[in-house]
Amino acid sequence: SVSIDMLCSTDMQNLLNKYVSDIHIILKADSAVIYVYDMSKMRFSLEAGIGITDKFAKELQAIDISGIEYKNILRWDSQISSLKEVLSENTYSKIMTAVLGDEINMFIGQPLLLKNRLSGMIFIGYHSPRKVTVADNKLFEFISNQTAIAMDNILINKEINKISKRLELMGAITMLSSSNVNLKQVFETIAHGIKQILNLDHASIAVIEGDNAVYNAVYSATKSEITAGYKLTQGATPISWLIKNRKPSVQNNLSIGVKFSTDDIYAKEGFQSVIYLPMYSEGVILGYLTVASRKLNAFSDADQAILQELSVQIANRMEFYRIYTELKSKKDELESANKQLVDKA
Repeated sequence: SVSIDMLCSTDMQNLLNKYVSDIHIILKADSAVIYVYDMSKMRFSLEAGIGITDKFAKELQAIDISGIEYKNILRWDSQISSLKEVLSENTYSKIMTAVLGDEINMFIGQPLLLKNRLSGMIFIGYHSPRKVTVADNKLFEFISNQTAIAMDNILINKEINKISKRLELMGAITMLSSSNVNLKQVFETIAHGIKQILNLDHASIAVIEGDNAVYNAVYSATKSEITAGYKLTQGATPISWLIKNRKPSVQNNLSIGVKFSTDDIYAKEGFQSVIYLPMYSEGVILGYLTVASRKLNAFSDADQAILQELSVQIANRMEFYRIYTELKSKKDELESANKQLVDKA
């Protein structure tokens, strides 16, 4: 069952819930939990659990581990290792305080290790002491190894899907090289693609038309005042700021202040983070790309790098589209004029 789940699962949360249930039943444990490890924060977060109190979950989740403890866990040997051996006295004491507070008298932990990397920890607990056989230990180790592999597979698949969606998005941007495309449809595809790649709540493209900025495409997970065709004077938009600073405007907490009138709209609609990216070509700003999220500090450095690359690509293709369209129009005029001369001759 565990091996099949490893091959077939695509959703991390469902997978971990299933594994916790399997462990709970197979090892006849009174409680079972899986914590996922965040390397950047050096902290665990509870992802799935059975038979534990909220107090236990929070106390265990608040425990940090040091770099030395992390290295000790990487050297884990299921035959001889124990939490007491790999953790400091202070960290182990915090864990046992949480364990005893949940009336768990027997507590066993197993790290989720893969490719010299810690993915998380599985813990099982019993309210009364019991003998854990060699077979139990081997089964627990097997499930832990399968869990680590399955988690890695899901992360790899997510990355592959992200790359695939990014390639599709670049294909849509490339379509701007043709004069026969429907700009509105292309911009809608791009806005939707950006939302999918970064899993954010809002993406839109506004193009400068005279003294106004017109939203050619808007993709929002919820109803928004800003829709396709929405028009604002340039003074009410971030355009002046973008021209002056020539870099993206990133706001990670709209509740503490807004820069532009569009920020007021996003804040009222429940968005907490917003980023505006100028679309420049040959030093001229053609418009701006907006991405917003309902989360605080939603944009990582990697997200911003992707968005900046996309904004440059969109601007370049928009300029290419403009030049191509103008040349095609002139070509059509010349052919028409030439035909008239031939007819007269």
